[in-house]
Amino acid sequence: MNVQKLMRVLMITSAFSLGAAAEPLLAEGRDLPLKVSLSVPHVMTTFDGENIAPDPDKITHLVFMNLWDSYEGAGAERDIAALPADFLQDSQQIWVQPELNVTHEQLKEFQQGFPQVMPLILDKSYRMMRDYGVWQLPYHVLLKGKEAVFAGDSIALKTYLNVPSVKVESASAEPQISSVPTQPFQKVMAGDMAPLFQGTTLLGKSLSLQAQLKNSGASGLSLVFLDALCPMPHFPECEAKLATLNKQMAASTSRQWIGVVNSYYVDQSVARQFAKSFELKLPLIFDADNRIFQQYGVHATPYQIDITAQGRVDRRGPDIR
Repeated sequence: MNVQKLMRVLMITSAFSLGAAAEPLLAEGRDLPLKVSLSVPHVMTTFDGENIAPDPDKITHLVFMNLWDSYEGAGAERDIAALPADFLQDSQQIWVQPELNVTHEQLKEFQQGFPQVMPLILDKSYRMMRDYGVWQLPYHVLLKGKEAVFAGDSIALKTYLNVPSVKVESASAEPQISSVPTQPFQKVMAGDMAPLFQGTTLLGKSLSLQAQLKNSGASGLSLVFLDALCPMPHFPECEAKLATLNKQMAASTSRQWIGVVNSYYVDQSVARQFAKSFELKLPLIFDADNRIFQQYGVHATPYQIDITAQGRVDRRGPDIR
């Protein structure tokens, strides 16, 4: 299930529970001839409680986004950077992240890596998404005074603003980070030396990357980053990926595999039950402070990073293989 399908399921559920209409207010991706009277909310605050003051002399541009896309180089900030300079000068971007698979700490960390994405609102209970009829991410709503003059995805917005189309490269296993004129998020990439770490497995065994590499042979090893909350609606396809992991381990016996379980919302007992439920046979490190996740710049699960016997990152990505 992709993000759009998941958002639709969650929002329909929310709409029924609150008795709200689930139909979009605006026609998707149109230069709207019908002006919808839907003004900017009187009070808007960022996820950390700062008040947002919309500029009355500018177009208010609500950017509904999924922050996890940004870590893979496919975030909404890349689309914004490609918009005409005169539009950016005459508009005020306000970013909206749905309350889905994010924590306050993750939002703070995200803004450190992507300072251009501000002000940033956490859309609790998908209230703003329902108000503006948003069913997919990223999505854009342009407000002029009390009128919504446009609503649509990034392609429709570029058409609306007469932005020339450009050739889009086909997706690869490792998307390229967009070159936006601000500080990018840092993460180890293919060719970089793998950060060393040590930890304790769920069975109480001490384990270090350096020692494992010495015993890895020519095949190297694979780190697999996991979340013990799988299965949950906000971790689509995680069960299928874990099944693939078990198959790959059985087929690649010469390769070492190490699992790293993040500690958001769980303790080691939950992690052990998770390993038992999915019959995971690889050594699992409980990343108590999520330091290994941070060292490798991993913000999605399941996620695999292959390391050569020489200690360099060979490949990283969400595909288990």
